[in-house]
Amino acid sequence: QFRYGELVISPLFRRAERFVCDFMKKSRAYRDTYEYEWERCWQEYVNTRSVQKNILQRANLKLPYAFTVVETFAPSIIEAFTADNEFLSARGRDQQDKQMAPFITNHFNYQLCNDNFLSKFTVFAKNELIYGTAISKLIWAVKTKLNYEGEEFVDFEGPSLVNIKLTDFFPD
Repeated sequence: QFRYGELVISPLFRRAERFVCDFMKKSRAYRDTYEYEWERCWQEYVNTRSVQKNILQRANLKLPYAFTVVETFAPSIIEAFTADNEFLSARGRDQQDKQMAPFITNHFNYQLCNDNFLSKFTVFAKNELIYGTAISKLIWAVKTKLNYEGEEFVDFEGPSLVNIKLTDFFPD
């Protein structure tokens, strides 16, 4: 509601604002317990350590153990999920759905291949190995480009995997 020169905020708006703020505080408190572990896991992966303790480690020539484990197992895990080249499989509920399921499966997998699904899934799998958890979402994306005449056209429309940084995720 607007009055001339000022904004009138209803009690319902205030109540909704308090609810969202309380939710975010609880979510943040829940997440705070894990942030130290996520930071520690990242430090192990990139081999960050104090060189003041050991003069022999200043050159940092040794590969970190966490890095070698993640980089060794990541290709096997990625291959286990993507070797079939069928990322999603549709199943029908009734007879008509069951007849359409193979076509839907082929269509979605074709679209995921066009959206560079494999590289996005690789990031997801490595985050899972490094931090012990990873978050992503599958959205419907529309990507447009400009042609030579300056007209916009749809370059891609379909499912797209989006990786979410752990620091940007608030559980509910």
